[in-house]
Amino acid sequence: MACGNLAVKPLFSSRLAPILEKLEDSSLLQRLQDDPAYRRRFLIAAGSGLLVLVLLVFWVGRVRRYAEMQRVLNAERAFHDPALGIMFPQILRDTPAHRELLEPGASLRYWIIRPMGSDPEKMEVRVTDTGRRLFTPVGNQVLATFKAGVREVTRILSIDGGDQTREVRFRYRWTELHPGVAVLGDSTPESGQEYEGEALFFYENEQWRALRWTTPLEDSIARFREMGALTTQAP
Repeated sequence: MACGNLAVKPLFSSRLAPILEKLEDSSLLQRLQDDPAYRRRFLIAAGSGLLVLVLLVFWVGRVRRYAEMQRVLNAERAFHDPALGIMFPQILRDTPAHRELLEPGASLRYWIIRPMGSDPEKMEVRVTDTGRRLFTPVGNQVLATFKAGVREVTRILSIDGGDQTREVRFRYRWTELHPGVAVLGDSTPESGQEYEGEALFFYENEQWRALRWTTPLEDSIARFREMGALTTQAP
């Protein structure tokens, strides 16, 4: 062990020698003191080097934060391969907005829309045999029973927040889509196209967790669920 240390010390000293010589070079120090122009250039170079180092540290930290948020959201199964989550009443108010929302499913022959004979202000949705493969009537509700597809975060756009909570804007794309998502009509996502979303993250038990997220898919699902809420509130 002693022989190894003796072998390393001369090598280590030889590498430091040029640096030590420069630091001990009184002519350099003298020039810094006597030459304002040279001193100014030296300070500018030193400041630039320090700025580059600070920016590098900031950039590395930023890349790590963005990569971590992307990884956590992609690992969230409910985001990665979400259920379509559509739910609406079989009997609901007959309004243009409701008919517009239900028309794509009727065109696909998943259900039939017809007015209620006993109440002209309401309409009834009957799931067809074709529709029963994807939608199940439960009581007065119609529920989607299939996965919408598979999606992945492609890029984190921004992160707001600190060490406990973060609000994240991101872009994602669908890599797989179930044909049944066509029931969303004009809001049907397209495979390979990028969309934008927002998510809220919370830090607990020494790890980040995605609490909730909002994307065009969740907005479309919410519109179907709102039909039930409006029907329940109606007199």
